[in-house]
Amino acid sequence: KIGNTYYSTIPLAINNASTDGTTTIIKVLKDQDLTSTINITGSNANLKNIVLDLQGHTINNSQTNVIKTAGNLTITNGSITCSAGSGAVDIESGGKFTINDGSIIATGSRQAVYNNGGTVEIGGTAYLESQAAEAKRGTVHNYKGNLIITGGTIKSTTFSALKVDAGSAVIGSKDSLYDKTNPVFIGNTYGMSSAIDVSIYDGVFKGKTAGVDDTSKITSYEDGAVEVSDQTEKINGVTYKLFYYDLSANKLKINFNANGGTVSPNYV
Repeated sequence: KIGNTYYSTIPLAINNASTDGTTTIIKVLKDQDLTSTINITGSNANLKNIVLDLQGHTINNSQTNVIKTAGNLTITNGSITCSAGSGAVDIESGGKFTINDGSIIATGSRQAVYNNGGTVEIGGTAYLESQAAEAKRGTVHNYKGNLIITGGTIKSTTFSALKVDAGSAVIGSKDSLYDKTNPVFIGNTYGMSSAIDVSIYDGVFKGKTAGVDDTSKITSYEDGAVEVSDQTEKINGVTYKLFYYDLSANKLKINFNANGGTVSPNYV
């Protein structure tokens, strides 16, 4: 439903979403098992700003893509699942896709999220997983376009969690801090595989082969950060190699001499 108006299908609700740039909140009222793609395309797609509130429900498609968007779409509060030989969510040129909670799980032969020229933003507690049968597929595949990941967990059981072919990719936020607990990338081979230069300001990358396939591709990171690639972690009995940055090695402890008086705190 949109407001107090009910629709029999999600596509019908999307067709009635505003095209003046204001946000339309579509609330899903029950689980959906689809056989065709939810399309946000066409001449006015870029004028649609849609929040699809799943309200704890699941949208599943075993035939084709769950969603294909050239508009501005945010998914929240629920799950997207896809067992087809198509990406679960495809973002087309000019589109924007955001997920900060809930999950997207692809059990077919392709990606959970495929960026084909738009903008993808992933953060918060979002969980994305791919069990793609095609080895070249990542769970999040930035074929082209812009990718920003500030949080969440991205996992692949067959290949890299994150695959970047072109466009731009920024992981984390440049803020003179490095969070090595979030976001998390867990890949069967690599946590990240990239063909272009990327920026990494937060996150930990875990892979059976290596955390990152080519660390020379990382060309921007927190000032003074030290690369860590000699650590391992066991997950369900399997050893993963880690990659992250560490700022602690460059921190100094400064003690204050109160010279007969008092000072609080006495060190930083």
